Amino acid sequence: IAETFQDGPDADAGEPPTTRMGNILNASRSATRDMILEGLDSSDPDLAREVRDTIFTFADIPEKLKPQDIAKIQSEVTREDLLVIISGAQGDDTAAIDFYLSNISQRLAENLREEASEFDAATEEETETAMLKVVNGIRALESSGSIKFIAPET
Repeated sequence: IAETFQDGPDADAGEPPTTRMGNILNASRSATRDMILEGLDSSDPDLAREVRDTIFTFADIPEKLKPQDIAKIQSEVTREDLLVIISGAQGDDTAAIDFYLSNISQRLAENLREEASEFDAATEEETETAMLKVVNGIRALESSGSIKFIAPET
């Protein structure tokens, strides 16, 4: 699969194929991303691990960000997006929202939880769209050097 991303007409000269694959998967819906990674796990576990190392999703926030980074990303997150995420988060994403809320002021976190509880649960599409906005903001901060991802343990 990695060969598919090598030397194509749009190939980014300095970017390894696994990074390009990760970038594509970062922009994909979570169900699509999970299906592709499961397929890679069964056919080429080493490639799957390398691609996973390049991916940053909303669920990765607790593992890849330091608690003090949350204050820095608050400017990248709208209240509306947070409310959508809080009301629609499921699975691993709930741990990420809990991490986020535990690293902002207790009063603000309580207000957000209360306000979100008054909403109807956001749809999966609305939730993923809001999460992608947050993730893109975090990636922009990481690219600019404002924050640094925690290196995965090997």
